[in-house]
Amino acid sequence: MIHTYVDAKRTQHYLSDLAVQQLPFAMSKAVNDAAFRAREQVQAENRLSFTIRRPWVLQGWKVKTSTKRDHPIRSLLYLDPTRDFLAKFEEGGVKAGRSGKALTVPIEARQGKLGIVPKLLSVRNLNLRAHRTAGGKIQLKGNRGTFVVRTAANTLILQRKHGETKTLYVFKRTVPIPASLHFYQTARQWVEANWSRIMGRELVNAINTAR
Repeated sequence: MIHTYVDAKRTQHYLSDLAVQQLPFAMSKAVNDAAFRAREQVQAENRLSFTIRRPWVLQGWKVKTSTKRDHPIRSLLYLDPTRDFLAKFEEGGVKAGRSGKALTVPIEARQGKLGIVPKLLSVRNLNLRAHRTAGGKIQLKGNRGTFVVRTAANTLILQRKHGETKTLYVFKRTVPIPASLHFYQTARQWVEANWSRIMGRELVNAINTAR
């Protein structure tokens, strides 16, 4: 999470009495605006770094706003804990299957780069079961013409349909997780580059609209 906050005591002795009076209001407006604008930058960076197949993924970025009565005056940009699947891409690492099981990585199960895996082609719904071949070997076969093949390099789930064979999935023991989120870097750099402009604008507005 990123906090945007300001210290009024270090600023007010440079200002007029009216400006000091309006300072808390201006600061709350500024930190909130900075947080929302930083969120837009983070979401834009996400679109560049990831293939977003479900638009609601980027809705996980939340802003907790501040008021002029808060001490300190600060806003919070954070990732909703219920959608923290993005968080692992901040530092990166390795994803492994649970209980030592292999991961199934979609290859042609997806309908294009931006597509998602149809429910009918999910591994669970393929209902892969052991069958004995004519040669006496045991092979996993499933719904919709699917079957498992083991090669020297990989284990694959294939689908034979209309005389063609597709590679739906490949099994992997681990999958690398790239450090491609860039949340802290993107948000911090944007706020640092734009804070003076935002704070100055809100202070002027607060003074001009003072009652």
